[in-house]
Amino acid sequence: MGEILQSIIELEQKLLKDKCELIFLMSFGHTGIDWLHSLLDGHEQIFIMPQFSFYRSWKLLEANKITNFDEMTLLWVNDFNSDVVQSNDDSKKFNDDSEVLIFKRKLHQYLSTYGIKKDSVLWGIHEAYRCSKGFNKDYKVIVVQEHAPYAFDKIINDFSNSKILMIIRDPRASLAGFYKGLNKKFPIGKHDIYNYFFNMSTEQWLFSSEMYYKYKASLKDNLFIVKNEKMVSSLFTEMTLISQWLGVGFSETMLIGSNPNKSICTPDSCYLDRGEQPEDINKYYLPANVRSRWLGELSDKEINMIEQLLYRIMTDFSYKPINNRNFYNIILSYFSFIHPHRGCDRFRFYKPTKNELLRKEDLLIYKANPILRYIFKFLPIWGKVAYIYLSTILMQINILFDKDRWKRYDDPVLDKIYRKLMVK
Repeated sequence: MGEILQSIIELEQKLLKDKCELIFLMSFGHTGIDWLHSLLDGHEQIFIMPQFSFYRSWKLLEANKITNFDEMTLLWVNDFNSDVVQSNDDSKKFNDDSEVLIFKRKLHQYLSTYGIKKDSVLWGIHEAYRCSKGFNKDYKVIVVQEHAPYAFDKIINDFSNSKILMIIRDPRASLAGFYKGLNKKFPIGKHDIYNYFFNMSTEQWLFSSEMYYKYKASLKDNLFIVKNEKMVSSLFTEMTLISQWLGVGFSETMLIGSNPNKSICTPDSCYLDRGEQPEDINKYYLPANVRSRWLGELSDKEINMIEQLLYRIMTDFSYKPINNRNFYNIILSYFSFIHPHRGCDRFRFYKPTKNELLRKEDLLIYKANPILRYIFKFLPIWGKVAYIYLSTILMQINILFDKDRWKRYDDPVLDKIYRKLMVK
């Protein structure tokens, strides 16, 4: 009897999964993924939740440690209904308590039926959220925006029949915009945090490129790459191609980005203040104007660094380098990356602040190295400076050659140090 019931349950879940395709949306790095998200959001046959990266959340919440469906339900309810999520218009999940209750009830029901393995939780979250919002049940595609590509291997392993949609952009424009944003967030005084996110941005590009070349042959038509520049210049054509690949009919809604609150969404820019729009958005994103901005933001060393480290992906997607590909420029690019990037003038020396030294001690505590922490605490200032620079250089050398890149990011404890303790 138990075996029959289990078979019925598995069949029901299979029917749900067969009803629609699962698409993971990822970015090579600061390439306009939120804009693409907004263009997909209004389509009646596409279901995409606001700012929800399943794999990143699974890792940060340590969901793998949960052993029963009651705890798993509360884990996601509390996360979705947290002050941090609900206070942000881009990530806000619920409009009132009744939506929270429906989500909780439906998710609990789903997990108690299908279990708490990763695939069941993902499907359950989307079904429960759909019910909480009263959305159309006849969608054909579920899109999960993973944003960063670090879960690529895991997605292929966990959801072998899923599709991957990625958005790419000239990495020089991408990283220049990212640096511009970092300059605003982390002015002089938060050099280590700046360097952490500098590493993250560069490593995301390195990793996404590696994943592209690793899986493009095996994924074949299950991998679709859209260029940001083509979307800007020929949005109708590109969204038509995407809709065909997704297996949904083209809709005019795919030409106008919509936010979760139904307001109009346009491509943002780190060169503008949040919410600010250029006088003429069409002129603003002309290739010549985009090029002018990144040329003005990046130093010659940084341009060469990006072009040499990402030479293959740039040339394969027709982004023409300025610098020649030769031994000298390659070596220079490695030295440029290895040098600690510590603020607005990225190659300039900065004396560590008191709060940076405290964050460094937090890291040593996290790494469970009390001896090194004790030594660091009593080092003279020049010794602490030397340690910070040397450890940073060694980390960036490791980044260039490491393959297990996700271990440095979305770590539950490390996340608190770098993202939650920024006020220190």
